Amino acid sequence: MLSVVIAALLLAGNAAADTVHVHAGRLVDPEAGAMLTDQLVTIKDGRITAVVPWAGPPQGGTLVDWSCYTVLPGLIDMHTHVADGWGETGDPAEALRHSEGETLLKAAEAARVTLRAGFTS
Repeated sequence: MLSVVIAALLLAGNAAADTVHVHAGRLVDPEAGAMLTDQLVTIKDGRITAVVPWAGPPQGGTLVDWSCYTVLPGLIDMHTHVADGWGETGDPAEALRHSEGETLLKAAEAARVTLRAGFTS
């Protein structure tokens, strides 16, 4: 079956036991080397259980409408600097001018933005 990781769904606050349905406008299938259109991805207990053509909203669970988006297999950013977001001034020493607490808050925001963009780790 198509291996798709949609970690951003976890940010929606659903418990692991919930069912989430994703209406994907386009879905990249790297195994087949194809772009699938208008698909329904069903996630139960945190695992993808089905990928089928869209046939209307399913019963039960939460529906996430990504019909205007392309859903990709799990993206993994292997090298990140989530705590290095102080470059707004162009000063390379900017990060040294902030407390550990300020840096942690900046890193948490950067991690949230990265996860919502679809990167899972």
